[in-house]
Amino acid sequence: MDQQDRSAAEDSNQANGIVPEAARKEPINVMISSDAQTVMGVPTLIQSIFAQTPEPERVVFYIAVGSDTELLRLQRWISLSFWQYSESQFVLKVFPVEWVANKIKIRGRRTELASPANYARYYVLDLFPGISKRVIYLDTDVIVRGDIAEFYKFPLGPDKIAAFAQDCSRNKYKFFINFENAKVQALNIDPDTCSFNAGVYVTDLVRWKKHNITSELEYWMELNTRENVYGGQGSGGGSQPPVLLALFGHVVDLDPKWHVRHLGWHGSNSYQKEYVDEAKLLHWNGQGKPWLRKTVGVANFVHKWREFCVPEPPLADDACTLQAEGEIDAIYVSDQVLDPFDCASLREDYQTQLSDNIALDCKFPVEVPDER
Repeated sequence: MDQQDRSAAEDSNQANGIVPEAARKEPINVMISSDAQTVMGVPTLIQSIFAQTPEPERVVFYIAVGSDTELLRLQRWISLSFWQYSESQFVLKVFPVEWVANKIKIRGRRTELASPANYARYYVLDLFPGISKRVIYLDTDVIVRGDIAEFYKFPLGPDKIAAFAQDCSRNKYKFFINFENAKVQALNIDPDTCSFNAGVYVTDLVRWKKHNITSELEYWMELNTRENVYGGQGSGGGSQPPVLLALFGHVVDLDPKWHVRHLGWHGSNSYQKEYVDEAKLLHWNGQGKPWLRKTVGVANFVHKWREFCVPEPPLADDACTLQAEGEIDAIYVSDQVLDPFDCASLREDYQTQLSDNIALDCKFPVEVPDER
């Protein structure tokens, strides 16, 4: 079923009052943001969520991308890979980079943290005003191995804004934040407070809005461009430190099984296999990404990610050969009616990333991983 047939079927069902039982329940909102270097993780993350939940029809993905080319590429990838699901379950938008212009200052060595896509989560309500109640945010280098509905309804208590997994074993606030800064000192935070990883969380959007969290995040970002607030400490950080500051005192501890992380760092090979097997969510934060063809020494337990790998469909041989009839509202309809410029861009991006060691075809060499 192509996109036009799928849309017609959905319109027919709605006209006849046919609504799936799962769709009548509260949707499970999931936000993801990616750029050209991390887009490979998005379809795999989606696949892992659909595979583990008994009600995939309830899940709605809100996806922010970095450019119009990435928007087309990901829309096509999703349309061809998840054709059996409703297109209304995938809401894609280009993140306006001007929202963070002159607000990003990276003091550490990881310059990739300056990507505007890392900050899209700050603007969840501005970018996707249709989201209500709650949203789960997930980095692209994540897979879900439990029922996402369980994560979505994680209790926040009567007044907390979000749930994060504590990171006491590896990181504390003092490893991210400059406690010599006067405005930081005014918060009266103990430097040895346990930090948390901001790449996986669930938040109450009503409380987020009530406490003006987006404005708080922007405040710390902008201040850091003028004063040394964060980023020069041992753990560095880009989008993480403002979250630590803006949400201090407003978080509850997430069940650690819902965020087993650091798999993109070599030290994660110390994890016991049983511990990883029991995890409900795995996160390859760090420089070792599971979609790289060669990962020995830079990432661990990558076979877990590869179980869900969704290859990017190569362009059809007859792509860009037909003229579309009438005006088309959809971002992607078929390869045949793509604009020739878009075809050239898609082919160039595909070949470039294959050359960059990214396994867009989900074909990986046989390696001997440390964890087995």
